[in-house]
Amino acid sequence: MKVTAVTTLSVDRFNYVKVETDEGLVGIGELHPASGTGETPFGSVAGVKYCAEYLVGKDPLRIEQHWQHMFRRQLFRGGSDAMAAVGAIDIALWDIKGQSLNKPVYELLGGPTRDKVRLYTPFGGTHRKNWPSRHQQQWRRALLHSVYIHSVTSGSLI
Repeated sequence: MKVTAVTTLSVDRFNYVKVETDEGLVGIGELHPASGTGETPFGSVAGVKYCAEYLVGKDPLRIEQHWQHMFRRQLFRGGSDAMAAVGAIDIALWDIKGQSLNKPVYELLGGPTRDKVRLYTPFGGTHRKNWPSRHQQQWRRALLHSVYIHSVTSGSLI
């Protein structure tokens, strides 16, 4: 399996990294705006493009090797924008690895640590019964797939 593309996606005011493979698996990772917390994530988006130059054509399952390389090729290691890019790609690679093994990522990382997770769901209203129907559908889908909903209020990631 090889990485064929690394792109950024914008959904509402949120940004994500999409990593695609030649086997059709797609991983998604959240891209925090880092130093651009005023909704100007140009630095972290540029960091994704820089890392993509290295990652395309590589085996996506060698996650730690890629993390080390992407971290060490930075001129200013540990900078917030560059680390936001590396972190988003890291999440997307773990997503691909989980899909390839047909396991949830939490199992690959040692198993669950709790039985309940409080969700941040700024869909409007004080209770989910008051949400518009599209948000109700997102809520149901998240519960069915045991994923963490966070702030995705419009559009599709894939």
